[in-house]
Amino acid sequence: MKTIKIISVFLFFVSCSAQKQALKISVDICKQNIEFYNNKKAKVSEKRANKIRKELIKKEKLTFISLEDFLYIIEGYDFETDKTYTKIWNSKEKINFISDKKSYKIVTNLYSDDLINLIEDWNIKELDKKKGTALDGLDLYIYKVLFNEKGKIKSIKRYNISGYGEIK
Repeated sequence: MKTIKIISVFLFFVSCSAQKQALKISVDICKQNIEFYNNKKAKVSEKRANKIRKELIKKEKLTFISLEDFLYIIEGYDFETDKTYTKIWNSKEKINFISDKKSYKIVTNLYSDDLINLIEDWNIKELDKKKGTALDGLDLYIYKVLFNEKGKIKSIKRYNISGYGEIK
């Protein structure tokens, strides 16, 4: 019985630590993207994305973020509906969700395996071929995040695709 209590306490602290780390990473990504894009639209978008990531972290849906692994994010924004189609993943887990200003909904899948593989390989030449001319297509903001051993963001690779039309 005492062993079970000790294990429970240990798991609680590990969970809190992972949650704290994920929250810090989310805030850092938000700050760096606002600074990188340096415009009002990016600031509003990033703050909204950060708010939703924080909610997901608190509900323990994003605690898979790991310093030992790349973190990938796709945010596809639809100007007509004001919805964002987001996938966040690493080699261990993934989460897909659709959000607007007030809420989010977790969904099974949003983007093709082909697109995901190109992003993981960071194959810009092939990603360029995904740029569309569809007026109703999504504007995709793609991020590949690398961490250093201290838990800080070492680098964020960024890529944008306009007019992407292959949403599932």
